[in-house]
Amino acid sequence: MLEYRLKANLEKNGKPLFFANPTPNRIREYKEKAGSEFNVVFYRTEGRMETYSIPFGALEHALTDETLSKTTNRRWLTMIVDGTMTISFDGKKVSIDVSMYLQCELTTEVRQGDCSELMKEIPDESVACIITSPPYKEEDGYTPELMKAWLTEAYRILKPNSCMFVNFGHLAGKKDRGFKVALAGVEVGFEWNDTIIWVKNHYTPLQSIYRVNNLTEYIYLLTKGKPVLNRLGIKVPYGMPWTVHPGEPAPPRPELEERYGRNQKCGGNVWYIKYEPISVKNPKRHKDRYPVELPLRALKLADPEGIVVDPFNGSGTTGTACIEFWKEMGDRKINYIGFELNSVHINFARDWWVRMRTEH
Repeated sequence: MLEYRLKANLEKNGKPLFFANPTPNRIREYKEKAGSEFNVVFYRTEGRMETYSIPFGALEHALTDETLSKTTNRRWLTMIVDGTMTISFDGKKVSIDVSMYLQCELTTEVRQGDCSELMKEIPDESVACIITSPPYKEEDGYTPELMKAWLTEAYRILKPNSCMFVNFGHLAGKKDRGFKVALAGVEVGFEWNDTIIWVKNHYTPLQSIYRVNNLTEYIYLLTKGKPVLNRLGIKVPYGMPWTVHPGEPAPPRPELEERYGRNQKCGGNVWYIKYEPISVKNPKRHKDRYPVELPLRALKLADPEGIVVDPFNGSGTTGTACIEFWKEMGDRKINYIGFELNSVHINFARDWWVRMRTEH
């Protein structure tokens, strides 16, 4: 089982990269709780964030009460070079051969530049899933040419029988734009599997007397071939969503349990996802942000393993969802690649992914 989200490293410019790791006190806490039956997960924080899972049993002989400080709250400093991990703390150094465990578990990276050009570096049919929200408006970079270009590359890199989810908002006077993007996907080869409706709990009230408030957005599910969907990955209790109080289980339905062997069903193509309130821990990441739950739900439905791509990374929401998905799945290997033009968004995404990895 994966119990920790720590840090690893590779070399940069011929020199090892060092990173801070969890406190010795936290290691002792997990040892007392789980014995030696937990994995310590190390990851790096710059560039491509490689992540490795190492059984604590492989570290236990070196990380003893004698070498672990009982008082410090400082984090480890860790280096991995040529299969050897060196942990430095409180003036001590411990070296451990971890070469047999250096199979990558998770990566998150963002590449700066035009996605329609940079995606050409990804090999044909190598990507397990694509989740994205392209620019809606001209001032944000929308052009029909850009849409056609990235969709063409998306179809090329996606594996057969795989999914792409495209979130697209409404535009006054241009309500058909999202549908045109979905149709452009069909033109390059995708099948239009479904149109998922995202029902939001937050919206900006309109002052216009000619339109109603907009409470929804579309998520176009486009597929390459016929992927098998994990429909119970987005399961909900029996009883329509508006009859079930959020956070509370549905009342028992023995007749359904007897008939279907469960009291849950596929959540369907109407997704009730709340906006996450802005706070110190959850700052406003992007003017057109969407909740982590949206790409996370897409991941649960597609159930991918391997490379996940977001051509329009923004502040890194899809990458964060990949980290959450990896944590929940435990044994799934996920390699996330995002593309982004804005360096401010890139830096925010990297910082956000570091924070997500340190949360237990």
